[in-house]
Amino acid sequence: MINEFSIIHGGLLQRFFDKIHLLQKGESNTGRSVLFVVAVTWLPLMVLAAYDHVLFGSIEVPLWMDFATHIRFLVVIPLMFLAEKSVHERSFQATNQFIRTGLIDQNSLEQFRNAMTKADRMCESLWAEIFLFVIVLMGVYFKVIQNELDISTWYYPWSDSRLSAPGIWLVFVSLPLFQFLVLRWIWRWLIWFRFLFLVSKIKFRLYPAHPDKAGGLGFLGEPPLTFGPITLALGVLFAAMLANRMVYLDYQLQDHLGLIGLFVLMVIFINVAPLLVFGLKINRARRMGIFDYSSLIIQHHREFDDKWIEHQPQEGLLGSSDPSSGMDLSGQYDFINQMRPFPFDLRTMLASLVISVIPILPLFAIEFPIVQLIGMLVKMLV
Repeated sequence: MINEFSIIHGGLLQRFFDKIHLLQKGESNTGRSVLFVVAVTWLPLMVLAAYDHVLFGSIEVPLWMDFATHIRFLVVIPLMFLAEKSVHERSFQATNQFIRTGLIDQNSLEQFRNAMTKADRMCESLWAEIFLFVIVLMGVYFKVIQNELDISTWYYPWSDSRLSAPGIWLVFVSLPLFQFLVLRWIWRWLIWFRFLFLVSKIKFRLYPAHPDKAGGLGFLGEPPLTFGPITLALGVLFAAMLANRMVYLDYQLQDHLGLIGLFVLMVIFINVAPLLVFGLKINRARRMGIFDYSSLIIQHHREFDDKWIEHQPQEGLLGSSDPSSGMDLSGQYDFINQMRPFPFDLRTMLASLVISVIPILPLFAIEFPIVQLIGMLVKMLV
């Protein structure tokens, strides 16, 4: 068993939390982390907006009516922190399963541990997260210089394009921190991808007759998906941004169908792409299994024919285990023949689809008033 492995712990943010004694060393307190980040990103916006008279006011879109901003900091950020426990448990469970099932034997254990060590180094890399933060700062700098930030009216309440006080805080504090958290999750996803890629290069034996139709690797694609909680958070953010466009820019839901389709494909890619690295190994196991079990079945049938057809023994066929053994081998061959090319199936794809679509469903209440929706539903049922 693997006692200590995580793609979640470590990095610049955790060191910062340790430095300000927000967390005890090695402790994971999601509540305190969420409260701290919300206090830095969202609370100052409310205070500064009240001071600058853009919290309510007569402007077109005051802060209190900006769906995307509130959901970004009050829903998506907590979801990203809450996802840490789920992603850690799922990745830890999957990693242990390689050894627990015997897929990784003693001869390959050292290579497996080396892959884990490389993943740990990437998680603990201070320079990696500094680089992510530099990317965020560069993005903010160029957007401010070009005046191309996608901002609501409360950002720029005046005609001379001057940022309001909460707009300044948003551009230089809240958004960079939020974007850093998103990039941090992208980095963790890359760590998981690279870890599975290194594992796929280890020489270990798959079992082509395994009922999961993936040679014993089916557990990797078993819902809940490792990064499902993060794609849910991204879905909530995506839906909030669409809601803003529909309410304040008079867009309709059908205007975003192409964008929604691309988002769904992105969610599916995030969840299944790391599993594609096992495709060659699974297909090789299927090919070898077909040859091996075909030879075994032919040998079994030859011996069966020699015994029961050619020589016709005195003992009766009833009660003999010979026919059932042939059926068992045929069943195992069917499992091999039906092996999937990758360690996931339609359920995995559907789980990704549901995760991406659920946050978008409330947008129908914007497109169609709730009374109209109920009327349409009644007409369909009657």
